[in-house]
Amino acid sequence: MSFWEELRRRHVVRNAIGYTAVSWLTLQIADILLNNLAAPDWVFPVLLLSLAAGLVATVILSWVFQWTPRGLKRQLDLDQPEPWLIDATQQGASAGESKEFDGTGRGKSSPPLRNKRQNDGSPSIVVLPFVNRSDDPSNEYFSDGLTEEIIADLTGIKALSVISRTSSMLLKGTNKDLCTIGQDLDVRYVLEGSVRKAGPDLRITAQLVDAANDGQLWSEKFSGTVDDIFEVQERVSREIVRALDITLTADESQKLAEHPIADARAFELYLRARTDLRQLVGDAVDRVPEYLAEAIEIEGETPPLLALKAWSLVSSVKAGISRDHKPLDDAMNIALQLITQSPELPYGFAILGFISYERGQLQDASKYLSRAIIASPNDTDALFYLAATYFASGHGEGAAETARRMVACDPLSPISWMISGAVPWFLNGRFEEGLSDLQHALALDPNSYFIHWHIGYAYAAVGQLDKAATHAAFLASVGPDMPYTEQLLALIDALENRPQQAIDRISAVDVAPLDGHTTFHLAEPLMVAGAKEQALDLLEGVVESGFYPYRFFAEYCPFMGSLRSEQRFETILARSKQQTEAFMQAELAGI
Repeated sequence: MSFWEELRRRHVVRNAIGYTAVSWLTLQIADILLNNLAAPDWVFPVLLLSLAAGLVATVILSWVFQWTPRGLKRQLDLDQPEPWLIDATQQGASAGESKEFDGTGRGKSSPPLRNKRQNDGSPSIVVLPFVNRSDDPSNEYFSDGLTEEIIADLTGIKALSVISRTSSMLLKGTNKDLCTIGQDLDVRYVLEGSVRKAGPDLRITAQLVDAANDGQLWSEKFSGTVDDIFEVQERVSREIVRALDITLTADESQKLAEHPIADARAFELYLRARTDLRQLVGDAVDRVPEYLAEAIEIEGETPPLLALKAWSLVSSVKAGISRDHKPLDDAMNIALQLITQSPELPYGFAILGFISYERGQLQDASKYLSRAIIASPNDTDALFYLAATYFASGHGEGAAETARRMVACDPLSPISWMISGAVPWFLNGRFEEGLSDLQHALALDPNSYFIHWHIGYAYAAVGQLDKAATHAAFLASVGPDMPYTEQLLALIDALENRPQQAIDRISAVDVAPLDGHTTFHLAEPLMVAGAKEQALDLLEGVVESGFYPYRFFAEYCPFMGSLRSEQRFETILARSKQQTEAFMQAELAGI
């Protein structure tokens, strides 16, 4: 932060201008009165000098102190960082209950956060999920949607550091007080509010709080109809900007005023479709096309509606709802339409990035995802896929930087910590270095299948097979037929000298529909079990299908030792090196 920005943050400039204006008015009045009273000539200069001295005092006091709802506080005390509860292994003992903030309806606690956020000095804020105060619980889609839209608006302001939607939504129902939330997330400001919706009538309350001192900076109540939602959304964002003394660029101000979906009914349908799409189960998924079709009929093919339609197609493939990949072709056509129609928006680039990654086209995936992240820095889906792209291509440094960004903007997401915990595998081969982050991810989501696999795999890599077996047992209990379950069980079999059992497990898995990353890990037990030719058969397809981390193959993977002297493996390794180098050259060239 520059010295000028620091002066503004501490309200020195505002107070100095205010003092100067009052002083000028005082001098004008004094000049008239002193002439009428025939006062000595020295009175006016003394008054002028006194006011000048007062200006110096005002500047100094404004720098050192700040007036808060709890009285005059030293700025140093307000800026003092709070201690952190760090180790995930101590979370159960250290996580305490905090007082409930009046009127929020929060009612659960979450594990304390490990501090890896690297705040650049920008004002930082978390938008808590707006509480649904409606009589109808199903209206929660609307309060959640308003929360997300405000987060999206604030994320577009470069001078503001905003916690992502995923972490924000994980705080729904928490009973932590706002000061604790600020400490846990390493943010200075917290926005919270509530929504009451009854038919077309709408009542929204919002307040902005300085989490450092629990002082309210701004609050307001809005009453109207659903048709007013866009005005309320923009008003809240602008009031936050004003309260934090942030100057918007012309482009940022224009974006806050834009409403990509202009019709209130279409906006409601959009929010319903987005909420149901994230469930990916049951009737909810079936309703998504209906909602979108009706919204498009009302509003037309606006970018948010087209983007959600494309994402629903991609999700149908990823979730196994669609058994062929034709929806990916349809989604790609929509993405290209979005880029032509609105090249400044992230939607089209993000969708092309997702599709390119699924198809193993890593250079294209990196190019498109990076473009999407420039337009939407807190797009956690794009960040996740970019990290996966860097893992698959062997760009360990890129994966490490992306993981840092994920933890910074999405610190309550277990996926952020899972990605962070996997970085050492590809960066330096030190699997033990990532275990702490992986354990923290598990503390945030104890029932995550993939986090359990990551931890079990890491323990197998460092030779702690008893711990690996514990996580393999969990995988077998929740997903006995899933490829990663068979992979970890087979890997333990091979490492514990049961080679035939390992080979039989992997041979029973149908690898045809699997991506290169999954297929590579299925080859690892075969390597350890001595089935070299079968493992090499899989590896040849892996490199060509978009998983070719050269250093991981050549040095870091602890299970590939038996292959590294094989001529056939050297050919595969040479192809991997060629692919990784081509990817890195494209990255440097910005292609």
